[in-house]
Amino acid sequence: MKYCYDFSNKLKSSDMQKAEELKIWYRGESSDLEVFLKTYPNCRIILCVTDIDAFFKNAEWDKLSVIQTKNVNRNISVCFGEYKRASEVLNNLTNELKLCLGGLKREHIPYFFAAYASNWDELHALKTMEVSDIYVAEALGFELSKVAALCHPEIQIRVYPNVAQSCIEAPALMKFFLRPNDIIAIEDCVDVL
Repeated sequence: MKYCYDFSNKLKSSDMQKAEELKIWYRGESSDLEVFLKTYPNCRIILCVTDIDAFFKNAEWDKLSVIQTKNVNRNISVCFGEYKRASEVLNNLTNELKLCLGGLKREHIPYFFAAYASNWDELHALKTMEVSDIYVAEALGFELSKVAALCHPEIQIRVYPNVAQSCIEAPALMKFFLRPNDIIAIEDCVDVL
């Protein structure tokens, strides 16, 4: 199981050097990205993109392909959107986003969504979009072994630890929640925390 850190100047340099994944907000600053890739050569870099229109207009997948060929660290993935239910994203796919996904596929750059699958319909829909990773949350989190059986080895399963997750107000005992001591029980099912 890998641990993913949100890049921050507040993180200790030693922690970042140990990280297996680092998430950074990507706004098209390719020179900054090249420096970042050289600084963390053994790390998967997750580029978080919230401005899909700008990513599309600037054909960022072409820039990322060039950056990958120039750097030792070629382990770049793109994460689109914000933390919300996958159905909200899937029901509102724009042509721009579809073209972005096509460009990334063409350049062999993995991508996924920050939106999470909370049920089997959302999980299957994300899987058909050929994503590299899927966040699992809410009630689907109670079925991690079945989720892993369906998705592994092609798709990495990601979860948010230390957050009680439910789409409705419910007693805390009924919500999907991972404590640090639960990690041993899920390490065969979950790839990234």
